[in-house]
Amino acid sequence: MRPSIPTKFSKLGIVTLLSLSACSQGRPHPPSSIPEPAHTATVTAEVESWLPQVMPGSREYSFRDSSTVSINNDTTARVLPIETTMNYSVVISPAADSFSIAGKVDSSTINSRLQTRATKGDSTQLSEFHGALSKRGELRASPQLRSPDCSSSSNSAASRIYELILPYPKDRIKVGDRWTDTVSSTSCHGRTPLTQRIIRDFEVKQFLTWHEQNAVEVKRLAVMTFSGASSETNTHLKTSGSGSGEATLLIDRHTAALLESSSQTKSMLTVVTSRGEFPFTQVTSTHITVK
Repeated sequence: MRPSIPTKFSKLGIVTLLSLSACSQGRPHPPSSIPEPAHTATVTAEVESWLPQVMPGSREYSFRDSSTVSINNDTTARVLPIETTMNYSVVISPAADSFSIAGKVDSSTINSRLQTRATKGDSTQLSEFHGALSKRGELRASPQLRSPDCSSSSNSAASRIYELILPYPKDRIKVGDRWTDTVSSTSCHGRTPLTQRIIRDFEVKQFLTWHEQNAVEVKRLAVMTFSGASSETNTHLKTSGSGSGEATLLIDRHTAALLESSSQTKSMLTVVTSRGEFPFTQVTSTHITVK
């Protein structure tokens, strides 16, 4: 029998996978299906094209994740269901010829078999993101977030901002148009800095009306890789992995802001310690909606 992964380790792997799988953004072989958005929408056939223009403003979002995690080489482990909810606020402000952007996790809750009851993040655990945003939606994080100090806390705001902000082409786009970008970010998971590289492929599917708002439906595919190592002297811990995902996004045609998204991702992470290698697999369905 292979050694069972320690409880402390199990939690680290699961928290890491939760944050990673949230970034569902390339052209992979994605999971076979994703949940349908909960929107009530009417297709707008007369719209032929759209010129995205990011607008300043403040918005609040609700995240809901439903995950299953399996520890692949631990014969005593079972698949673990995990439910997470998060309230997240974004403020976009004018700054010269572009924008400044701030994201903040206002509250978060995790339910899993590792805990006897739901736990809520306190004020010391909640996190913020600060960066610059171009008028085309290109996002640039502050230097502190690209190289964070993971000695005391994590930064969920940094790892999840890419689910809310889209880059756009400079020209008008129409149904069937596609574009691709690549983003990299480093965020803390426990005390381990984890670097993610994500290739995102976008395609315009249709123009529609969502709750009386003019919207556009965009399909997003993703491939991602990630790696990290513990910064603690007495802890020999390394992680590496990859994943893929698929999402359906509804975008406000006036502000170019996300209204709603539904996605599914599959991530595979290997944690290496002095006790050996422990591979994890996580499948996550995520629903995001503006409040």
